[in-house]
Amino acid sequence: MDIRRIFFAVAILLAQLCEVQADPGHPVAVRWWGQAMVSIETYWNLHLVIDPYSKKIGYANPNVTGDLVLVTHEHGDHNNVDLVGGKPIVAHGLDEAGQVRTIHHVLDYLPNEVKPWWKDARLRMARTGHAIQVASIPAWHDDTEGSQRGANTIF
Repeated sequence: MDIRRIFFAVAILLAQLCEVQADPGHPVAVRWWGQAMVSIETYWNLHLVIDPYSKKIGYANPNVTGDLVLVTHEHGDHNNVDLVGGKPIVAHGLDEAGQVRTIHHVLDYLPNEVKPWWKDARLRMARTGHAIQVASIPAWHDDTEGSQRGANTIF
């Protein structure tokens, strides 16, 4: 057998093995819109928006829609939920007293459902492989344990 044919056969075999074993994953689009506003669009068509900014700070309207809007804290340049189109679920990281909420939820939708749902992740429920889990982590908005600018939430 010609060495070129052996090389070609081995190359084809390796290519087939790599194709079977490779998991390219599913793409996710992450976009920064200015200030702290970020949108995340999953391969499964779930749309999250974090910290939508106020129009007063000078950025253009991004014309984004969302299934879920997360607000890390209640400063006016981070909590303009009306900027996000659609009818998103809104989760605020701080409660009315300015304390970090405990959030451990799932955003998901099952086949044939039109709207995604947002439920406590600790509940026993059916969920798909494309569910998004969101958890809150307490943080400070300054380096003096919140005495200047208050609490903040990391999602």
